[in-house]
Amino acid sequence: MIGLRVWLRTSDGEPCLAGAIRVADPDPRRGGLLRGEFRYEGAYLDSPNAFVLDPIHLPLESRVFDSARPQAGVHACFEHSLPDDWGRGLLIRRAGLARDRQTPPHLLAVLGGDGLGALAYTTHSDAPPEPEVPGATPELEDLYPRSPCSWTRYPRCPARGPCPAPAGQAAWPRTALPD
Repeated sequence: MIGLRVWLRTSDGEPCLAGAIRVADPDPRRGGLLRGEFRYEGAYLDSPNAFVLDPIHLPLESRVFDSARPQAGVHACFEHSLPDDWGRGLLIRRAGLARDRQTPPHLLAVLGGDGLGALAYTTHSDAPPEPEVPGATPELEDLYPRSPCSWTRYPRCPARGPCPAPAGQAAWPRTALPD
């Protein structure tokens, strides 16, 4: 059994405990299928700022919601916090997860608060740490001159003039790249 606390980051960045996920260990008699459930936290339901995490499957009610997703064990709104298959592979490698622990609930536990979106996950009652903010993103105009895919960079350059453009559009001026 794995238990996760689901935290919602509010607009001011503060984590708010929204509920809890519980997923039973895979059942080998049923082909390794997972049975999971979610329950909103009482304090979250009482908050005037509470909103539904999934309007169809998780209405704001004080009850247990079965996931009805035996391959994942968690509701889709939680699984959507995970990266795509490539990112999941990186997450599995980074955490060194054994094959039987490569399920969405275990991946959510590893992901913690580092995913995109407002949801974060912990296996303990403490709030997740602040997410790390990467350095400032450069402007597109600043990246273009450093781009390795300029026509001037390749020996088979079709022309030494302006870069080609789709029909009916002006050609882009060529930018010299530093070597």
